Amino acid sequence: MKIDIKKLKDTQHMFTWLSKDPMNEMLGIIESMFQKQVESAELQNFTVVEDPQWLTSGKNTEDTNKVLLSKSAVAIACEFTIKDINGTYPLKGIFTWVANDLDKTPKHKQWMDLDGTLDEFGSGGKLVERIYMVDIT
Repeated sequence: MKIDIKKLKDTQHMFTWLSKDPMNEMLGIIESMFQKQVESAELQNFTVVEDPQWLTSGKNTEDTNKVLLSKSAVAIACEFTIKDINGTYPLKGIFTWVANDLDKTPKHKQWMDLDGTLDEFGSGGKLVERIYMVDIT
């Protein structure tokens, strides 16, 4: 599989808030999303085409100089190819990963919005709703 995630490098450290192995987990999640629709679906390549957009939220602590990270969300513009028994499909969209309760037992939710843009689903769009208003259980 060909993977190009250079655009994630500047915020690579932030991905560890979401997972111990965030890049492999992200690719597995995306492939799994398509396998739920077509069991034979395989992710053939994956390219991040823009810098990711992040939102985070924290809680106050007893130490007034510190804030405890409690929520994190990222929207990633990507292009990728899915192959199944019927053919190969070039796709693009926004992959969103939200984690709540990072200070306790984290809960995660992901979305793939095909043909979406960061204007629609990034930090000035649906990402706000997804980090603060969507119930993740």
